[in-house]
Amino acid sequence: MGGVRGQVRIAAAVMAVAIVVAAYNLASRIVRPVKSLYYRESEDLERLAYNVLDSMANARVFDELILSDPAVLEAIAEGRPVDCSAGEPLWADKFRALLAAALPGDVSFTARVGYYHQLPNGSLAYYELHCAPISLGEARFAEAASVTYTYTSSRGGYGVVILRIDLVVGRGG
Repeated sequence: MGGVRGQVRIAAAVMAVAIVVAAYNLASRIVRPVKSLYYRESEDLERLAYNVLDSMANARVFDELILSDPAVLEAIAEGRPVDCSAGEPLWADKFRALLAAALPGDVSFTARVGYYHQLPNGSLAYYELHCAPISLGEARFAEAASVTYTYTSSRGGYGVVILRIDLVVGRGG
């Protein structure tokens, strides 16, 4: 008789474990996670944008593309924004093409690039190095992330230049 009772207890324990596992699975499907998918997507977009800008910095793209443009060098030397009366600087379209190639096809972007200039009183002035936002695709995003990347260069004859690149990437619209 003791053997049958032991088997019943084992069967009851197995059934109890199965019920607990089933209840856990059901509760996991019903309750939303603390972090929604939107936030995870935004974090992924932010990481993507930062990685693209960091890769460009490591490849010295900013030195070779932006800081070698004559209009940019003139603006930096005179401590002013780029002169837009002559049109968009040459580097802007190349930068747009590089960003479009580096980002996935379903990602749109808007970028702004400028530099900090030290004024005689020691404060900093920010000047943009292009005339219009550098963008690809719709500016209306369902999901978006923004990254500000600071790049310092002293490779040219212009002294130390602090570039600020603001990149907004997004999907949908």
